[in-house]
Amino acid sequence: MESHTATPRTSPMTAGERDIFLNLIREEKVINDRRTDRRIVVLKNHAWKRVTDGFNAAGLGPKRTIQQLKKAWERLKVKTKQDHAMLKREEKKTGGGATPPTLPEDTYKVIDLISNEMKDLCCNNDSVSIPSICPTMQASNNTVFSAIMMPLPKRKLFLFY
Repeated sequence: MESHTATPRTSPMTAGERDIFLNLIREEKVINDRRTDRRIVVLKNHAWKRVTDGFNAAGLGPKRTIQQLKKAWERLKVKTKQDHAMLKREEKKTGGGATPPTLPEDTYKVIDLISNEMKDLCCNNDSVSIPSICPTMQASNNTVFSAIMMPLPKRKLFLFY
């Protein structure tokens, strides 16, 4: 049976290390590519090697391996998605109260990098996305109104508003 050797634990990334790390990830577009064919996997491996070399060349902290940086990237993405979901829940609460907390600057940088994954998390029934479902139309006299799309009941009853 194959034994799994864990990479040694290092200290958490500082803000400066995280900033360099996110800039290196931004330069390597292929890292966020969701395709898994052989060519893309090879390109991703080369990209992670360049990110690791660039990160370690900065010399801000301990040297990190490719596996450690990959894991750090996965954890950053998960944390960002959790923080974003929490913020959305707080924004949708009713009844007044305190303003929702703001997200850290690093979280917005990660959201920018994984925007394709964040789009997949959006709900089409969300009130924020309704304008994209029901486009605003303009009448000939420049009166703006929105189209409300309602499924018709089985009895083919037409409703006019």
